[in-house]
Amino acid sequence: MPQARLELLYVDSRSTPDLGTARDRGLDGLMIRLGQGGDLRDTSDRLDPYIDVGFPGHRLSAVTYGMPYGVVYRCVALSEETAEREADWLVRQLSAIRDELGLYVVLHAEDLLQYPRHSRIGKMATERILRLIAGRLTIEGYRVLIYINDHILATTVPQS
Repeated sequence: MPQARLELLYVDSRSTPDLGTARDRGLDGLMIRLGQGGDLRDTSDRLDPYIDVGFPGHRLSAVTYGMPYGVVYRCVALSEETAEREADWLVRQLSAIRDELGLYVVLHAEDLLQYPRHSRIGKMATERILRLIAGRLTIEGYRVLIYINDHILATTVPQS
């Protein structure tokens, strides 16, 4: 039997959704941008994570309206060492909202592979890094999805 399709709304610091109306129209939940690991244009393997400025307000709105929510986080690690630090940071941030999360933690990598910082390490290394972070979050009890555009994966990043 096919699973039911969820109607979700992605929100970030630029979004101003009317959640009362959205809930009344049957929206199943929100995917709120939590933040990212740093500047995607930085070609070093530096980790400088931050919380999206819209996250606290959207989180409060979701809780107020009784809507399940998940988070979207953009990964930036270029090495397994940095991926471990990025995973540690994520676990610390998520621990404060663990009981509220009704949906997934999405590791967003679509646009990362378009930037020189990731294209120079290749698909296989990028996949190992994402799996390392996802594995750590899974061990901590989170439901994790990795989001990436197949076209970008197939055409932008050299095989290695």
